[in-house]
Amino acid sequence: MSEPSDSHIREVMGLEFKLRDKALELQAAENERRLSALNGEAERLRKMQAEYVPRETYYSERNKTTADIDDLKAWKNNMVGRQAIISVLTATIISVLLWLIGRHINP
Repeated sequence: MSEPSDSHIREVMGLEFKLRDKALELQAAENERRLSALNGEAERLRKMQAEYVPRETYYSERNKTTADIDDLKAWKNNMVGRQAIISVLTATIISVLLWLIGRHINP
């Protein structure tokens, strides 16, 4: 078998360099396409995050709301107790007044 000529080697190497250049161009174009897609995705994620409340904020606000509800329940129970006492006192006062009026009318 004979050795390849210099011109043939140069031709093959030139073709190889052209193919590598083309491969690099294609890879650069693909990288650019992917980066553009990622930039759009990053923007979409930023918009999505702006619409949601962070977990820590949610739990903090939920705990405050739960504490407020507990305070309102305690206040309500206190008011119900006061109402019961006022009702008993009112009934007692009315009974005593009626008894006194009855004694005054019929001595």
